[in-house]
Amino acid sequence: MLINIREELCISCCWSIDKWSHGVSGHIFEIIEYYYILREKYDTCILLGDPRMSRDWLHKLLVDKYNFNLDEIHDIISSTRFCENPPTYVKCDKILFVDGCLVKMQAEGIKVFSNQIYTFKCSRYETIYDLQLYKNVVPLLDYRVYTGINQRDVDIGINYIKKVLIDRLRKSEQTEENTGMLYLTSNCRALDRGTIMGICDLYNIDKYIIVTDSDNYFSLPGDKFTIMKPPVDNLFEKFSTYIYTPTDRRWDGSPRFPVECHHHQKHVIYHNIGEQYLEHDLGLNVRIQDIDNCFDELYLKHTDDILKII
Repeated sequence: MLINIREELCISCCWSIDKWSHGVSGHIFEIIEYYYILREKYDTCILLGDPRMSRDWLHKLLVDKYNFNLDEIHDIISSTRFCENPPTYVKCDKILFVDGCLVKMQAEGIKVFSNQIYTFKCSRYETIYDLQLYKNVVPLLDYRVYTGINQRDVDIGINYIKKVLIDRLRKSEQTEENTGMLYLTSNCRALDRGTIMGICDLYNIDKYIIVTDSDNYFSLPGDKFTIMKPPVDNLFEKFSTYIYTPTDRRWDGSPRFPVECHHHQKHVIYHNIGEQYLEHDLGLNVRIQDIDNCFDELYLKHTDDILKII
């Protein structure tokens, strides 16, 4: 199936390939927020390549997550292309991928015909400079994270720090006291039952919610655990402490959730993450430093450098 994008700029993520589709993740919020900023410069649209993401689904997400007014919500939804089936070809002028999926798209034979392709770089394990199907790609990446690790991507890229549209996040009205939250999605954060119980025994927390797309945690004992599948309504009202757990590859390119936790005044515990871990996971390392030292610079604003880059 061919999708022909007539707008000047397309922002895309979440292609429906079961073995790697992100589903509900921070990338969905990135695509909404960068659309909100880039629409001021370009005739812009959103392309969601996952048929599970419907208009009703997006509307609910926008209402739960943001303080957008009715006109803004209508604009975002009306500017979104929803796919009944995953497209095989996309034709457009300019396109920005927020989830670094070009490597996997190439492997699946999905082809984008575009005058210019931009992509946020998300992983040290996937390189952009050596893509065979795409030769006009500009990676946007934090030089502090990737210099010396993926130097050839740095050489063809532009220095950029991903940000969050903090001013438009809906305010949390309440907080469940002494409640911990574990985010255990199956793509890179799954933990076995014993590990979960061991983590929870370490901290003086009364109860936990586990946010996951997996059915593997419903057998956890007692009333201490509540299992929720994303997206979770009013998530930041449901916990007081986020327990950040290591990823399988010890890599989180530009973690978003700790930024939102800081904004909502939630405590964050970086479980089993010490100096050796952070020497490897520079994405998390740099993010923690920015949260602690220059949090205001993580606000996505109408004057953001992205408007000069694209």
